[in-house]
Amino acid sequence: METSSVDWSHPRCVAAVFRDGQVYLLTAAGKDTPEITSAFGQVLKTWKWR
Repeated sequence: METSSVDWSHPRCVAAVFRDGQVYLLTAAGKDTPEITSAFGQVLKTWKWR
């Protein structure tokens, strides 16, 4: 999910991941919004559980 935040005060990108009965909340924030959104998307695409 993407929010309207444009600074460090609140996350710009948020993802909830459900795994083995646990919930993991991944967040990203920053001042350069397009770069944060792109980087967060790359993390989500390439994430692997070990």
